[in-house]
Amino acid sequence: MKNVSKCLLLASIMFTSFTSFGQAKETMREMSQGIQNALILEVSSTTEKFSKNAWEDYIKKYGKTKRNKKFDEWFTDNASISSINESGPTDIYMQIIQSGNTTTFYLFADAGAGFVSKEKGMSQYSGASKFLYDFGVSLRKALVNEDLKKEKEKKDDLEDLKKKLVRTNEKLHKEITEAKELISENEKKIEQNIKDQEKNKMDIEGQLKIIDGVMKKLSEIN
Repeated sequence: MKNVSKCLLLASIMFTSFTSFGQAKETMREMSQGIQNALILEVSSTTEKFSKNAWEDYIKKYGKTKRNKKFDEWFTDNASISSINESGPTDIYMQIIQSGNTTTFYLFADAGAGFVSKEKGMSQYSGASKFLYDFGVSLRKALVNEDLKKEKEKKDDLEDLKKKLVRTNEKLHKEITEAKELISENEKKIEQNIKDQEKNKMDIEGQLKIIDGVMKKLSEIN
């Protein structure tokens, strides 16, 4: 029950954080094409590796992506993103920066007339904002699914432990039953042993009498 509550709480926190994102923020930032306008998305409770993998999975359906290690940047050439540019391709650049428990995504979008910004046109800016927002939804779902996967694995581990405990309990009961049967068997053997000892005692006493009789005969021989 605690694990379920934890998962629901995490989902609630992520959803609240996401809905507060709303319209993307923008900033000027250095990238491979100089200092350009970027849209910003910040996501908490994620790791750099998870975030980068999530972006690679998300962007691959829009076009071929390459990584520029010098700027730690992902470049998708001629991406087909209708929300940004209905009439042609858009070059997408993404930088992913981890700081503590928060990952910041910097999206640069060049739709042919320079990098998208509010100043250059609200239509394309809103489209880029929506594109980034949709990625945020995808990422947060992936985060919750990852947490759910871990909680299910914990549940499976507990189920395995339960099976082991049941098997141990059954084994102990079997050993107790076998031990009781052995005790009962040995009690019967003890009773028989006592009878056998009594018979042996009588046999010894009888044999001693026989020996006395033989010795008496021996003493009578002159």
